[in-house]
Amino acid sequence: MKNNSRDLLITMPGDNPGGRRLLLCAPAGGGASIWKRLGPSLTAGWSEVISICMPGREQRFSEAPFSTLGDAIGAIADALPEGNEDDLVIFGHSFGALVGFGVASALEQAGRKPIKHLFVSGRVAPSHSTRNDLHRSSDKDLREMTKQLGGTPAEVLANDEMWRLYSAALRLDLKLGQNWIPDRLEQIAAPITALAGSFDPLTDDKGLSAWAQYTRGPFSRSTFPYGHFFPFENPSAVFEVVRAQTDPIPWRKRHLPR
Repeated sequence: MKNNSRDLLITMPGDNPGGRRLLLCAPAGGGASIWKRLGPSLTAGWSEVISICMPGREQRFSEAPFSTLGDAIGAIADALPEGNEDDLVIFGHSFGALVGFGVASALEQAGRKPIKHLFVSGRVAPSHSTRNDLHRSSDKDLREMTKQLGGTPAEVLANDEMWRLYSAALRLDLKLGQNWIPDRLEQIAAPITALAGSFDPLTDDKGLSAWAQYTRGPFSRSTFPYGHFFPFENPSAVFEVVRAQTDPIPWRKRHLPR
């Protein structure tokens, strides 16, 4: 992987030069490295895969984090190259769904082309989110909630120092997402697809379907038989759906990881 000049976007080549570009927006507390868990599905079918390394985590740990989600969204939008937005697919999971929607909206508001497609994963629409102050939870409660949702490596939960570092980023993202929600009322031109795990306690039918009001284009939904972190439980199945809705040419099944 290679950092761009702003150290915010990390790019790697995909295995399909004729494919779209994919921007990945991580769940709360996550950084660019979380996407490595996707294995071969990370690059399959894309010309380029872009992940985000926020200040205050991973190799940018010593830097001051963004104070608002709007600042983060603006910086990501500014860092994306101009001129080929309509070849960009954004996939955001949980907190990352808010980031992805915000970036797609910011690009349009800046007069740039609409992106190709937005996938919001494991997150209800902003209009159905609740202000529940999860970032103020006790350390015990936050660790237990994180454990119940799955998706966090066991060694992070078991090691007090690793947990301290991770939970600081988690609390910050939870706070940023909560404080940003009331302002997100605009629509984007790009199609939106809402993805969810059928056993995810953080989503519901009404909240997922409400994403339809945030696009002027088509809206669709797909559900997978997993929990909150379903993209990491069966990435091949999830990203087959993503590719099927965005590929400029039919994707040959023999190239899909098994």
